[in-house]
Amino acid sequence: MLLAYRLVKLIETHSDGLARSLHDRYRNDKKCSAYVNVSDAELTSKVYEVYRHLGEWLLGKTEADIERRYLEIGAERAQQGVPASQVVWMICLVRENLWDYLQKHAELEKPAEIFGEMELLEMLDRLDESLHELDQAVQQQAEQNAEAVRLMTHPGVGPVTSLAFVLTLGPVERFKRSKQVVSYLGLNPREHSSGGRQRLGAISKQGNPMMRSLLVEAGHTAARLDAELRQDYQRLKLRRGSGVAKVAMARKLAVRMYWMLRSPASYAQLVRMQGCPRGTLVGQ
Repeated sequence: MLLAYRLVKLIETHSDGLARSLHDRYRNDKKCSAYVNVSDAELTSKVYEVYRHLGEWLLGKTEADIERRYLEIGAERAQQGVPASQVVWMICLVRENLWDYLQKHAELEKPAEIFGEMELLEMLDRLDESLHELDQAVQQQAEQNAEAVRLMTHPGVGPVTSLAFVLTLGPVERFKRSKQVVSYLGLNPREHSSGGRQRLGAISKQGNPMMRSLLVEAGHTAARLDAELRQDYQRLKLRRGSGVAKVAMARKLAVRMYWMLRSPASYAQLVRMQGCPRGTLVGQ
C-alpha cells in the first residue's frame, strides 16, 4: 500500500510534464488521426486533470463514477468525429505514456527507490499473469473431476477448495464418520478435562494447514450465501467472536462436503435429504 501511495503522489506531482509528453505521443500516432478534431488545450487539460487527481480517482471514486466519466468522454469524442477504436487506443497511450515517463525521469528524488518500486510493480504484474494461468489450470482439473464438480455446487466452494478437498481426503470410504474428517483436517477443538468437567479449547491444527485455510475462507463466503450458515455464523460471532465463528463455519462446511462425497449428493440434494437435515450431519 505504501509503495502504491508513493507512486501515486509522484504521478500527481509531475502531472504537468505527463500531460505534455502525452501530447507529443498522440500527435505523432497515426492510430489517433481523428484527434485532430480535438483541440490541444481541451485534451491536455483533461489528461492533466486525471494525472493531477489520480489519488482521488483511485480511492474516492466508485466504479459507477468511473464508468460515467468514460461514457461522458465517449459521447464528447463521438460528437467530434472520433471513433470508439481511437478512444480506446488513446486510453492505452495514457497508460504507456505514464510508464515511459516514470522510467525516463528516474532522476526524481531517490531514483534507486523509484526504480526499485517500479521493478517490483512489474514483477507483481508478471506474478498476476502466472497466478491467472495457474487458476485456469486448476479450474480445468476440477472440471474434469466428478467429485470436485459435485462439491462446487455448494455456495462458496470454488475449484481450488473442491479439488484440494478431494485430493486431501483421498477415498472418502476410509472415513466412517464426519468427526474423523474434522479431526483429520485439524478442525476439532482440543479437550481439557479435570474434576469431571470438560472444556474445549482451540482447534488441534493437525493435518494440512493449507486445506484448513481454504476451508476457513470458503466457509466465510458460504456463510454469506447460505441462510442456515449465515444464521449460525451471526449467533456464534455475537457469543464467541468472529474468529471462533469462522472456524466453526469451516468445520460445518467440511462436514457438508464430506457427506456430499459419501452420499453422493449435490448441494441441492444434500439439503433435501429426508431424515438428514443439515443441522444433524455433524458427528454422523
